[in-house]
Amino acid sequence: MLEIQVALTGSLTERRGLSELQVFLVVTFFTLCVTPYLLRNASRVLMLLLLFSLIASFVFTVSLSWKRVNRHQEAQFVLLVVLWAAYEFLLRLVGYSSAELGNYLMLWLYYCCILVMVMLDRATDRQKSQIGIICFFVILINIVDNLYLGIMYPGAQTLVNLSWGEQFLTTNVGGTSFYATAMFYCASCFLILLNSKRTLFRILASVAIIISICFLLFISPRATAVILSVVMIFLILVLWISKHSPVIGFIIILGSFLIPFFLIPILEFLVAHIIDPRLSERFASIVGLLRGQDNGGNDSLTTRLMYSLLSLKSWTADFWSFVVGVGNKMDVNVETTGIGQHSQIIDSIAKYGIIGQLFMVPMYWKTFLIVKGHFYNRSYYYEAIIIVLMFFLYSLMNNSFKPEIGAVLFIFFPLIPSLVGC
Repeated sequence: MLEIQVALTGSLTERRGLSELQVFLVVTFFTLCVTPYLLRNASRVLMLLLLFSLIASFVFTVSLSWKRVNRHQEAQFVLLVVLWAAYEFLLRLVGYSSAELGNYLMLWLYYCCILVMVMLDRATDRQKSQIGIICFFVILINIVDNLYLGIMYPGAQTLVNLSWGEQFLTTNVGGTSFYATAMFYCASCFLILLNSKRTLFRILASVAIIISICFLLFISPRATAVILSVVMIFLILVLWISKHSPVIGFIIILGSFLIPFFLIPILEFLVAHIIDPRLSERFASIVGLLRGQDNGGNDSLTTRLMYSLLSLKSWTADFWSFVVGVGNKMDVNVETTGIGQHSQIIDSIAKYGIIGQLFMVPMYWKTFLIVKGHFYNRSYYYEAIIIVLMFFLYSLMNNSFKPEIGAVLFIFFPLIPSLVGC
């Protein structure tokens, strides 16, 4: 037992930095989470071993030092995550959930990303920089690979989510969540580009941004990822310009108030000139909603809104559903309850009711506080907050508790200060 603790912590006394074994576990875990092929095809037994190894490392390195270092908020946050994971599994045991155990494994991998984020706070600056560089290239390689696969097999990133796209399950083709990974990675690289003092890092960040944008725009583009990417980059750029040239920043902010008046013509122009039918359909849906036109629910955007309303109706259908929720019933048709793959936040309200929100709301809030805490006293603090807020906006539109999203947002993103060097 003594040898195991030394291997996991590096020593029995309080120390700065992680052991080599811990760094290896973190890098391996991150690679697993952001690589679609590994996430789908890696042995579940090996995943569980990696998961339990990280949890054990976390316990020895972090939780045993909380009382000494007085990090009560951090401890409360981790306790919430653990209690929520246990509560979800309890629902499965009592038959209030029909989700497969594999689904829970994916959720635990997501939650483990949060534990890794907290654990990395104990790493040295050199270790953070090294891990950050490795994470940077691991994500970039996967995006390049998906760009290539998307060119070779058009529509593969859409088909992999469907039953008739099974041939792509044994490839590295990423699904819907991989676009969110690319989106947050692109925004993170934009922060590096604007703030890094190292020329090499700015060059690498520029290349990563270009590749990410090409993937998001030209490989089976998702409207949500495209729109949020544009909004994030625009807001980050406005804040950066405002700090360096207040007058120009003020003019841009003033001009942005005119955007709503030109929004419909701009979207109509995009609808007419965008080649990809999926993206064109989404923008056409937005134009229809802005014009107050009823399209009969025949497009994805309107369908999502209808399912969201149906989810809320399912939640308030009776007192039991309101308090405990309707349950995580994977075998219930989405047409019946409205609960599907359209919104992490709204789905969780309907599934788990008021009791579930007693966990979820504090978890979201403490996630926001702890992630943004990595950027205190940084010149790009508010730009970083924009990225965190976009995660919650994305959670309103899609399922966000995914390992690949957690890895980029909770492991790579907080390491940006170590990469930027300021």
